[in-house]
Amino acid sequence: MSIAAGSRLGPYEVVSSIGAGGMGEVWRAKDTRLDREVAIKILPPGLAENDQFLQRFDREARAISSLNHPNICTLFDVGHENETHFLVMELIEGESLATLLSKGRLPLDQVIRYGAQIAEALSVAHRNGIIHRDLKPGNVMITKSGAKLLDFGLARSAADSPVQGLTEMPTQARPLTAEGTILGTFQYMAPEQLEGLEADARTDIFALGALVYEMSTGQRAFQGSSKTSLIAAIVAQHPEPISSVTKMTPPALDHVVNRCLEKDPDDRWQSAHDVASELRWISEAGSQAGVARTLTVRRRNRERIAWTLAALTAAGAITAGGLLLARSDPPRQLIESSIDLPDGMRLAQLTGSISISPDATTAAFVSSQSGTGGQTLWLRPLSSDTFRQLTGTENASRPFWSADSRKIGFFADGKLKVVDTQGGTVTILCEASAGRGGAWMRDGTIIVALDTRGPLFSLRAEGGAPEPLTRLRPGDKAHLLPIVLPDGNNFLFAINHEEVGRSGIYQSSLEEPETILPVAPGSWEVASVAPDILLLQRENSLLAQRHDSRRAQLVGNAVTVTDRFLLFAAAADGTLLLKRNPNLVLSQLVWVDRLGREEEELAPPALFFSPRLSRDERRLAVDISDPLYGSGDIWIFDLPRGSATRLTYDNANESSPQWSPDDRQVYYAGYAGAGNIFEVPAGGTGEPQTLVADERDKRPTDVSSDGQWIVFDSYGTGGDDIWVWSASEKAHRAWLATPFREKGARFSPDGKWIAYQSDESGRWEIYVRAFPDSDRKWMLSSNGGIMPVWSGDGKELFYVSPDDKMNAVTITPGSELDAAAPEPLFDAPLRFHGNTQYEVTSDGRRFLLNRRVEESADESITLLQNWQIRLASK
Repeated sequence: MSIAAGSRLGPYEVVSSIGAGGMGEVWRAKDTRLDREVAIKILPPGLAENDQFLQRFDREARAISSLNHPNICTLFDVGHENETHFLVMELIEGESLATLLSKGRLPLDQVIRYGAQIAEALSVAHRNGIIHRDLKPGNVMITKSGAKLLDFGLARSAADSPVQGLTEMPTQARPLTAEGTILGTFQYMAPEQLEGLEADARTDIFALGALVYEMSTGQRAFQGSSKTSLIAAIVAQHPEPISSVTKMTPPALDHVVNRCLEKDPDDRWQSAHDVASELRWISEAGSQAGVARTLTVRRRNRERIAWTLAALTAAGAITAGGLLLARSDPPRQLIESSIDLPDGMRLAQLTGSISISPDATTAAFVSSQSGTGGQTLWLRPLSSDTFRQLTGTENASRPFWSADSRKIGFFADGKLKVVDTQGGTVTILCEASAGRGGAWMRDGTIIVALDTRGPLFSLRAEGGAPEPLTRLRPGDKAHLLPIVLPDGNNFLFAINHEEVGRSGIYQSSLEEPETILPVAPGSWEVASVAPDILLLQRENSLLAQRHDSRRAQLVGNAVTVTDRFLLFAAAADGTLLLKRNPNLVLSQLVWVDRLGREEEELAPPALFFSPRLSRDERRLAVDISDPLYGSGDIWIFDLPRGSATRLTYDNANESSPQWSPDDRQVYYAGYAGAGNIFEVPAGGTGEPQTLVADERDKRPTDVSSDGQWIVFDSYGTGGDDIWVWSASEKAHRAWLATPFREKGARFSPDGKWIAYQSDESGRWEIYVRAFPDSDRKWMLSSNGGIMPVWSGDGKELFYVSPDDKMNAVTITPGSELDAAAPEPLFDAPLRFHGNTQYEVTSDGRRFLLNRRVEESADESITLLQNWQIRLASK
């Protein structure tokens, strides 16, 4: 049947053409029964003649027609007239999102508004068992009332292969770039769709993340010059953060979109409703409550914001203090000293047990003294070695100083108390059943967390009833651990949320406490703050990193200040107090024979990692880490002379040294940001040069005997894999990439085989594969194994079993690998680390072990002054 203006399809009178495309023609029409304008789409004859498709089409169309939501284009009817099959849809006045995006990115308020509306539309469909499967800008119309979503679940042929959406307007199908329609479709597909797996609601959530990313930045989240490269980007790469492309983007939007774009569906938001709620929350806590003002009008206040996670159900304190690192006259010398506690005094092993006064003259300690009962507050001037106990502070915890450094607030016996440091009486301010941190503003206001649940309260230092300051939002369990920012008005605090991903550090102010700006949902814990430097605690590491207060984001690379510590406190002048972790594990380099009998100690115990013998076995390259700062450098031991020299000097961590075949170069992993591979002359006369660099962390594990290949562990999206770098091609590529973890690869002396460890069996085992082809493999260990090393003649392969035994496997040379059963040799209690922690001489007779050494507890406290000199080069 030929369609033209004036034609009739049942009760519908065709008025004019809207457009045409590969999936049919779309016409403006009038429903003569209801006197309303509609859009009619004529199905192409090829589909209309397929009975199987028509049956499925009719079934799905009727399900979708039941959807009733203001952000969903309503499907009114499905009909046929003679040989013509058609859809009757709501006529939408507006323009497609694709058209809008062709002009550039959208304003933030529109991004959040449209994103939330699309998410709600998806949520309604998902609750009705309908998956969109083809969400993209061409399937979203923007009207005066907001976003309208088209094409729900009808984009399937009878063979179940994706085709263009049946309710998609033909004029909206053009891509925003010149790649063509194939790339336009693939751009928004989730990894599981590309793998041919069944789509579910989380598949739509991935596409939603890509859509919000494009609205925010004006560019697509995943791009490629070909279909193959685009698929590779979707499966293995993460897009650049929105905030890196579009300035002034709230960090919370990055968080929402990044989680939508997780490769594994289980790691994404599990419902579109959650995404809509998150976006609305950003709007409520941002645009309506001051995000725009905070980021623009009030940028002169330079909000100091930092990363954290609250492992908040356990006690965790955030120490206040500024760190003036941006100085016109930077310090020239790092001063390190030790504070020894008096006999019988033991420092409380809880975060928040050390606090430095704002004027950096005095430290407060929560300590117990044998014979004096429980823990109390003790003061020690930093210029003196005298400790003074503050009477009336029994059972004290979490001390925090007044801005003038004269008083200390603390919690004890279910109360919030204040003591004058000059000997005044203790004053009870209010009830605090389980205090979780306090902050003392310059105007005399105290912000305090009175319990493990509830909001923050404020009260005057001179007394008065506490009043709620912040307000719990849906899902918030508690607001805790406030920190005063240097401007005297803004403060940071931690939120413990029912959803782990929303627990973290947030910012507010005394002027606008209803404004809660998300800073860093995630796994970080803030320990101190300065005008443009943050001290961040992650596990046992203390990191320093600059932050852009206007964008409320960390910038640049984090620098390790110290490692393996329990407690610390900082002051603005560069004073830092540290209590080291008594469980610090040192190691010792020891020579043993094949029976494990000790022959020689190479050096006293230290933080040794990854020893590697030179090819002539006269030198040893090893990572020696600073026990205070945690960052490592490569050192070279001259074995005949018994001397050691430092090879690298960077403030970041350098590890995993490997020798070139002629022993003239050392390759190593450098961790200034992402871990890359560098090379440096072994004699120490040249500057390091970058050899291999990309977004994945890398760790070299061996160099082939001919020098043509470097094999390295590569960590990133897609798992832990083994990659190689080709000297002839000056390029690197994946050599062994599977769904399992593989690492620790070592070349056989003849270069025909690679030994490595993999967990494909469910635990670490030792495997050997042919090289460069990797299609043949053999498992050599029998009951678990790590750290493979070849003998110099290639006739033995050594590894360490789970019971700390050194094992040897005899290898018979040939075109195929002929390996005997493993033979246990001796006990090898090595340092446990990702790298190989031993070496073997070429004759297989001597082993150099990086053997664990237990360290006794150290009760002293380290005092650092001018520690920020370590950031001078950053």
